[in-house]
Amino acid sequence: MTIICALATDEGVFIGSDTLLVAGSRAINGIPKWYCWRNWAIALAGDWRVANIINNNREQLLTKLKDEHDFVERLYTLLDEKDIGRTTDGDFARNFGQNILLARKDGSVYDVDCNLSTLICPHNVLTARGTGMEYALGASYVLKGKPETIMRKSIEAAIEFSIDCGGEIFIKKL
Repeated sequence: MTIICALATDEGVFIGSDTLLVAGSRAINGIPKWYCWRNWAIALAGDWRVANIINNNREQLLTKLKDEHDFVERLYTLLDEKDIGRTTDGDFARNFGQNILLARKDGSVYDVDCNLSTLICPHNVLTARGTGMEYALGASYVLKGKPETIMRKSIEAAIEFSIDCGGEIFIKKL
């Protein structure tokens, strides 16, 4: 359970999350949800089996990446190789159990949903995924000020009001 956020502004791209990881019946604190690799950062909300596969293959997924479509094609191929997302009759399911935020140092943020559809996120608008999404988005709607403040207060709201979010606040400017 999680909150992951990204905010593209004229000052740069800001990424953030809570740091509570829940796997099965175990909760572990201190795990940021963002993985950075050169010019890219990726955050994951959802199935931790898929998250582990993405994390373990992030170099393959992000090295010399052209754009968000290239990322989705690489991820689709990787999940297919691992037989993730197949139905019992061998077809691909529409839901891979993972929501992803993809950020690029050049100022781009992309929302990749659980069926691998991509959407470029607007500038100066917080993008959030995870169980604390509604709280973070609600808080960001009324907040004004520096991007770090908007990010921090939005994640604080998710941690405070969503029982599934917790731990410390992680924020980084790309």
